[in-house]
Amino acid sequence: MTSWLFAIRRLIGGHSFEGLTYSAEDQAFAMIDLMNFNNVSVDANSKTAWDEGGETIGEIYHAIGRSGNCLGFPAGLCPAVGGGGYGLMSRKYGLASDNVVDDALLVGAKGRLLDRKTRGEDVFWAIRGGGAGSWGAIYSWKIQLVDVPVIVTACSSNL
Repeated sequence: MTSWLFAIRRLIGGHSFEGLTYSAEDQAFAMIDLMNFNNVSVDANSKTAWDEGGETIGEIYHAIGRSGNCLGFPAGLCPAVGGGGYGLMSRKYGLASDNVVDDALLVGAKGRLLDRKTRGEDVFWAIRGGGAGSWGAIYSWKIQLVDVPVIVTACSSNL
């Protein structure tokens, strides 16, 4: 069994209600800043995209919008947050984690890139809903894009 002297924290947008990106209780930690891993490759024909683990949801939405199709991704509302959360299309299409499909590339404990085949189905299952920051550093993952509904509802008020 390997014992670590420090924790690993990943920084993307720095948003974490629990402070998981910038703290560790009574323990030293090393921070991996993923912000430069921000490429998104959209395949409009298959309605999928590969996105790297460091882009914000605003960067993902921008890349999807540039594809010229009426596609979206059911994720959060704050453009500076990483690719998770509840969004305007979540009731219809589920959470962002529900729309991770086929594969993800994870950085293993020894620094190797591991895909779904090399790391097993249990880890793929876990990263789709096992809790934030629990399963390692995700280098990239494939997401399912969805059709943007023709009719949307917007509410506004001046208080």
